Amino acid sequence: MSASLASRLDDVVTDLCWRQWRAVQDGGVPLGENPVRSMIDPEGLLLASLAMRAHERRLSDVLCWWVAHGAKLLSVQRIRTLRAMFPEARLAGGVEWFASRAVEADGVRWKSLVGSAPTDEPIRGAKGPKDLQLLHPATLLLRLRAGFGVGAKADVLAFLIGAASAQREREIWATVSVMASAVGYSRPSIARAVTEMKLARLVEESADRPPVYTVEVEPWARVLRLWDPYHAAARVAEGEESLHVPPWRFWTQLLAFLVACRAWIDAADDERRAPVVLASEARDLLERFGRFLAWNGIALPDPRMHPGERFGVVFRALVEDVAERVGELE
Repeated sequence: MSASLASRLDDVVTDLCWRQWRAVQDGGVPLGENPVRSMIDPEGLLLASLAMRAHERRLSDVLCWWVAHGAKLLSVQRIRTLRAMFPEARLAGGVEWFASRAVEADGVRWKSLVGSAPTDEPIRGAKGPKDLQLLHPATLLLRLRAGFGVGAKADVLAFLIGAASAQREREIWATVSVMASAVGYSRPSIARAVTEMKLARLVEESADRPPVYTVEVEPWARVLRLWDPYHAAARVAEGEESLHVPPWRFWTQLLAFLVACRAWIDAADDERRAPVVLASEARDLLERFGRFLAWNGIALPDPRMHPGERFGVVFRALVEDVAERVGELE
């Protein structure tokens, strides 16, 4: 059973990575079944791809393509912060491997991530299109960074637009704390960003204390020309326009949860590990990632109702449910 679930998690994470990379590369043309409709979080995609390279070596090829075309659109600060969500054993020096190549493509800002890991890993070469176009709606966060620069402001704007879409609302109101948790910047950084964005009238601030912030989605969708690539005929028909605003799905946190669960399953196969210890580790994982799962509409078990080692069985069922729900969230 453990082997089956481990294989399932490997396949789910790898398949999601491939579909998101295809959305980055395909120039806006939807390909294959189960196309990505939600917003891609580039740092989460990078970290998950690095964690899955041992399972799918071809991911190294697309990452080398991304070094040349997309390193300038990545946040080194976010990578440094968000990598803590992923088991280091799974990353296996991947961040250092990527950073060593990014130094050549994007300059010295990557040096702080290079470390002392060996970087002479053989690869077959970069695989991907010659030019980066970012035409697919799922690449909205990358487009905003290309236009406004890599930093908290572009990411906050992407989150507010995508979170409203995820809830099928014209707008949502979010606190600094929620936005900091979502995008991986510190609260002071987010507070400064939204204060300046309010001054520029890019976001609206409430009179509440603490204040909450919002943007109206539809005007942004039209300015950004977020036409639905899956209903292309509608956008060219006279008087008809089909917009698609990619929803925010907390992909970094969800992918980190699945990768961490993969490591937990490996530990569960060790006969020397006591079930009660594994159950305790499962509770820790739920505490770390539970709010992100809940924000995506995933029902969570109450650990208090499953004392001792029994929670291990309940947690395994949760992992299976999340793996099954990934396709719905895309």
